[in-house]
Amino acid sequence: MVPRPPTETRHEQAHIRVDPQAPAGQWQASYWHEGARHLAPWTFGTKSDAVRWLSTTHHDLSRGQWFDPRRAQVRFDEWADSWTKNVVDLRPSTFVRDVDYAG
Repeated sequence: MVPRPPTETRHEQAHIRVDPQAPAGQWQASYWHEGARHLAPWTFGTKSDAVRWLSTTHHDLSRGQWFDPRRAQVRFDEWADSWTKNVVDLRPSTFVRDVDYAG
């Protein structure tokens, strides 16, 4: 009988596992930072892709270039409001059209 490869891998403060909610064979990566667990924004087709993503994230953390993706999120209505106050050089009809698109 051939041994099955492990479905989970733990690194120092990272975790890689087969995602039970994703299509078969998709890997989920996560890591702990500042007391919170952070999931990768997508799943990976291979375990090595998940490891590579975690490695890049670890390097960003060590260089001080990491940012909390949850803090970087801006609701669309907030962004649209800021845009309407700061947009320049649009014809009035274009501005009205774009504001209408934004809802």
